[in-house]
Amino acid sequence: MNAAGKLAAIRRHLSEPLVLARLERGEKTAAEIGDELRAAGVYVRDENVLVYLARLRRSGLAAPQELPASSTATDLVYALTADGRAHLAAFREHWDTLTHALGP
Repeated sequence: MNAAGKLAAIRRHLSEPLVLARLERGEKTAAEIGDELRAAGVYVRDENVLVYLARLRRSGLAAPQELPASSTATDLVYALTADGRAHLAAFREHWDTLTHALGP
């Protein structure tokens, strides 16, 4: 795998923690999360954000909020769960260790 491919793989693996970090700031739809990540310089498609949210939901780290029955998956508003907050805190602690190990 070339350098660009390796960096793309790292970005994919960091996507779920990035989505959790956005939810930490409040309830959001997939489109809102995608917009915020792109504004921060992280390219992500809204369709991929929906996939990440589905995984986080199955893991109990994010939960959709109640919406009318006529709502679609793209309308769902997600919130961080208590487990999601704990997971994000543990990730940040590990991330700090990794970035320290990388050094200047």
